[in-house]
Amino acid sequence: MPPKNKAKDSIADVLAAANKKYEGKFTEGFDSAGVEFLDTGNMAVNHIIGGGIPRGRITQLYGQSMSGKTTCALQTAANTQAQLIREGSGDIIVYMDYECALDEDYALSLGLDIQDKDTIRMFRPQDFETGGNIARTLIQTGKVRLIIWDSVPSMMPSTILDDEVGKAAVAPLPRLLAPFLGTLNPLLMNTRTACVFINHIGDKIGGMP
Repeated sequence: MPPKNKAKDSIADVLAAANKKYEGKFTEGFDSAGVEFLDTGNMAVNHIIGGGIPRGRITQLYGQSMSGKTTCALQTAANTQAQLIREGSGDIIVYMDYECALDEDYALSLGLDIQDKDTIRMFRPQDFETGGNIARTLIQTGKVRLIIWDSVPSMMPSTILDDEVGKAAVAPLPRLLAPFLGTLNPLLMNTRTACVFINHIGDKIGGMP
């Protein structure tokens, strides 16, 4: 006679075991409170992207040079800074200036005081890994309301910086960025951190347009 099939666990049993084994590593269902948005300061942009920059998610601002990507990010930061000051929550904005080109006067003209270290911290990482590790550690505190990465093409991996000039490298950033974003997503969701990557449209990877 064929052996009797072993009774399978019920859904409730499986979920109970999963909650015990993976406690704190996953959530079930949707957030009933809905998504919160950070105001970009531009009604048209807010409308187009569904209400503003969403907290707990990644937003990419991309386009041609001088199309207003950085301005949009700075205006969002300015509005967020004003909100943080009103709340007195102790949350901060993090600005990763990989391009080393942020104009303080222009930021101030948009209402963003980058010298106010109680509400904003600006970093100029030498390589992608350094900025990524600093950012991830800061986000884990749960006190980062908004983080801006300016910009993706300038996030040079350390291997590129250490190589000899002219040595060929095939898409090193995408190979590092994909697993990094995989680890970043759950952190953003758990801490409700809004994340903005500024990117540029290019015709070729690693070459001239």
